[in-house]
Amino acid sequence: MSSVIKLLVVCTIVAGAGATLLTVDWPLRPALEPAAAERAASARQPRWVAAAPGRIEPQSGEFRVGSSTVGRIAEVLVHPGDRVVVGDLLIRLDDSEVVARVATAAAEVTASEHERDRESQNDGSRRREAEDTVWEAEQRLSATRNALDRAVAGWRTGAVNADEVAKARASVAAASDELTGDRDVLAAIKSDPNTPPPTAPDLALAVARAQLSVTEAALEHTRVRAPVGGTVLQVSAKPGETAAPVVDAALVIIGDLTGLRVRAEVHQRDLAKVKVGQRVMIRADAFQDVTFDGKVTSVAPSLAPAQLNSRDLRRANDADVLEAFAMVDGATPLVTGLRVDVLFLADESAVAGGQSVAR
Repeated sequence: MSSVIKLLVVCTIVAGAGATLLTVDWPLRPALEPAAAERAASARQPRWVAAAPGRIEPQSGEFRVGSSTVGRIAEVLVHPGDRVVVGDLLIRLDDSEVVARVATAAAEVTASEHERDRESQNDGSRRREAEDTVWEAEQRLSATRNALDRAVAGWRTGAVNADEVAKARASVAAASDELTGDRDVLAAIKSDPNTPPPTAPDLALAVARAQLSVTEAALEHTRVRAPVGGTVLQVSAKPGETAAPVVDAALVIIGDLTGLRVRAEVHQRDLAKVKVGQRVMIRADAFQDVTFDGKVTSVAPSLAPAQLNSRDLRRANDADVLEAFAMVDGATPLVTGLRVDVLFLADESAVAGGQSVAR
């Protein structure tokens, strides 16, 4: 009987030990699975060889438009988000004094024309006709540009439709082409050795017309126009303020938002790791769960001081940086001016481009 009891006690102990081993062993195996999954996920991540701070810009950069002369701002004709084309009027400075000078110069031209026409000598009439034709073409071009300025301003306020603006642009283009042709004809006549020299009244009229052209050029300096087509990004000008030709004082900033690029400042220790055609990943704090892809399009040929942190005082031991530009793939929610981190990928880690990729 005692032998049976001992046998039962031994079996009970063995069974309990087995149950304990089973209880301890099974939770250990799943604990290894997250580590393996983490290693696999890490292996799938693109490998980058250099990182740099960057800033999102329009694809052609930002054009900072200022005034070429000192004057009081009379009218601001654009707002952020407006689309502009080359030559569109952005800001008009006070022009009352210059307009009066233009009127005086125009009166001098009229008087000189009458004086010339009173002379009886007919020599050089072919040259005179060509000069008059060029002058009239210049005045038509000026008039069509003024009409275009009025049409665009009316279109922005809703008073003029887009068709009228298109017609005004076509008129300017036609007047410009006509002027080019007339100037070619005049140049050919002047180069003809058989063309008689100008008379004293001819020279007086030429001087009067030149003076009028100078005053009209001064009037044009009171107009701040778009140097490129694109979207108005910022407008800092306000009516009543004084504009001046200061390099860092942009009145309007324009950029082409049909595409975006990132300007990256690569530390000089990484300059050998960056090249044209290299793929990049772009990360922004505003989109923490998303990265955006791009491709390096240009690399500066030399180092330069960092600009992204230019608001801070530069220290003597600050390293210069290599500026690199990369086009952002596809349409993204990124906006110009956004600070980002740019990761330059190894060749074998190139990411398929075309759109933003969640990671």
